[in-house]
Amino acid sequence: MTSIGQTVSGSTDAINNLSRWPTTNFNSLGVVLENIIDDFSSYAWTFPVPSKAHCAPTLRDFIVARRAEGCPVRKIVMDQGECLTEEIKAVCRTLGVAWEITAPHTSAHNGKAERIHRTFLGKSRAMRLSAGVPENRWDEFYVTACYLSNRTPSASLPRGVTPYEAWFGHPPSLRHLREIGCRAFVLINTHNPTLRPRSFECVLIGYGQNSKTYRCYHVPTRRVLESYHISFIESHESPPPPSASTSSPSSSPDLVDDPSPSPINTDSAARVI
Repeated sequence: MTSIGQTVSGSTDAINNLSRWPTTNFNSLGVVLENIIDDFSSYAWTFPVPSKAHCAPTLRDFIVARRAEGCPVRKIVMDQGECLTEEIKAVCRTLGVAWEITAPHTSAHNGKAERIHRTFLGKSRAMRLSAGVPENRWDEFYVTACYLSNRTPSASLPRGVTPYEAWFGHPPSLRHLREIGCRAFVLINTHNPTLRPRSFECVLIGYGQNSKTYRCYHVPTRRVLESYHISFIESHESPPPPSASTSSPSSSPDLVDDPSPSPINTDSAARVI
């Protein structure tokens, strides 16, 4: 797997940083991670793309989208080696975006992108190991790390505001956040017999990027389900283990049945990815 990192800014001197690193010790659904970081607010975007060839179109779409929001990108800082491709140059020329190249083998010149990438990598590793999800879903947790970091107060910003607030101008809502790795029961919306299970038991691995949904990993099928109609059992809500003082050494602990999810609207279907 390869990662490309860029930095973008919502200030009047918008700047993007671009860096890239290979991770070939495991397989992932995405071959390349393209990171874009706003130099002014430290707000970050992460785009898993199938190959390096998709990075330039992704960057072009990003720049066009920011212009439509009134935040034009004027400059990109990127690594000289693998990031500055002819396709990236063509996108910059077409859209009138300047680029700045860092010195060879000098990651300090693109320090913000390197630090943020290292932070995302550490968080994604910890969340994946805690959730017990296979390595080939590593990019899912990397995107989740980006999502959560944007909503976490930053010491590099005035008054410790979040990158989200620095970019959008208002604090983020955190009411929808759940414990990554917790048990998630995804409602089965298709027609099924009355006595069949009403939900799939999955593991929460992230949040929908373009909709108010959750992304959950279904262990038996090794697929990702994306849905809004989910019941969660987080660690602080799990039933306590049997007390040692109430059970004899020869007796086995009582088995606790999986709780049924709360009634949910059955009109919408979970999306399988």
